[in-house]
Amino acid sequence: MLSNARAITMLLLPSLLLSLMTAGCSPSGAELDKKVLGYDPGFKTQIEKRDSIRREISSYKNVRNKKVSEINNAIAVLKEKKASAEKEYLAQSETARRKIQPDIRQLEKELMEARSGYRIKDLELNDIMKDIKEIEALLGKKENLSLTQSELQTWNDRLADLMKKKENTLEGMDALKKDVEMLRLKIKALRV
Repeated sequence: MLSNARAITMLLLPSLLLSLMTAGCSPSGAELDKKVLGYDPGFKTQIEKRDSIRREISSYKNVRNKKVSEINNAIAVLKEKKASAEKEYLAQSETARRKIQPDIRQLEKELMEARSGYRIKDLELNDIMKDIKEIEALLGKKENLSLTQSELQTWNDRLADLMKKKENTLEGMDALKKDVEMLRLKIKALRV
């Protein structure tokens, strides 16, 4: 007869639990246990088993929380060490970079001088080209001006000198242009 009562209890227990859960105010854990045990005192073993499992899980949770706390503390320490290492790296890197700065400043000075020299040569070339144009215009009108052979020779010599100056100025400009480019590359190569 006890087994029949137990079977009926097992069949009715889920309905009882469902009706308690769907009721407006479901009972708390202790009240629920009391009601179930009031209906089926033999269910005490399962409740004790549940309580034992809850304590076991709580114990695991405490162990887990302790481990997580230790890990979080270790992470915080490692983050501090990382930040300190980063700060040290930046300071040391900046100190190292300063060692090359005098060389870069010297190259930048040479670059400014080369650019300035190039601009001066460019102005000289403009003056030379202007003079060549004027002499060529003058020699183009030689019949109208009735220049003597000696005057004509003087203007031709002057034109030849200007053409040579033009050639030398262009060569100087090419050399300065190469210097400017090489100095820029050297500065770029020294950047760290």
